[in-house]
Amino acid sequence: MFTNIIGDKNNRTSCLYQIGLIFQEVKQYEEALKYYRDSLKIAEELGDLNMEVLCLEKIAKINELQGNYPEALKKYEEMQNIASKQEDAIGKFLSLGHIAEIHLRNGNFPEALKQFEEALKIAEDSKNLELKFHCLFSIAEVHKIQEKYEEALKEFKEVLLIAEQLEKDSLKSMTLIHIAEIYRFKKK
Repeated sequence: MFTNIIGDKNNRTSCLYQIGLIFQEVKQYEEALKYYRDSLKIAEELGDLNMEVLCLEKIAKINELQGNYPEALKKYEEMQNIASKQEDAIGKFLSLGHIAEIHLRNGNFPEALKQFEEALKIAEDSKNLELKFHCLFSIAEVHKIQEKYEEALKEFKEVLLIAEQLEKDSLKSMTLIHIAEIYRFKKK
């Protein structure tokens, strides 16, 4: 393959990753996985933890898209471990969110909440309102799904305050829709 002519391993790992992105974009997942794995292997040889995190996230996402949740969870957990080692709060935050989503999709609400709450701590520690919005919104959604309407309502009201601070009308309207749904569900 033409990537063999690129002598510098840093360039090679980046090139392989970019080719993986292209194959993923056109939904040729097996080809994308091949390039991401090759890029991951070189990143590991180089000790490039940032690239390892990127590759693991993409490999996990493809496994998730293919319904291979156990493998996706394994890769997201590897991603989380590497992100934690290098104190990469965003990488850890993203891995926690992905892990929580898989647990939510599989109906494991306690584990989904645990992961979302851990991600929320990162968002609060970093004082990032947008990350906090998304975590708290997800926690409220889980409580809504579980029909814990009072908890969900309290959380969505907090989310609404954050959306107002962010001055994002789309986030406000999305939150208001969920609040209205809870009131409707409570009337039934």
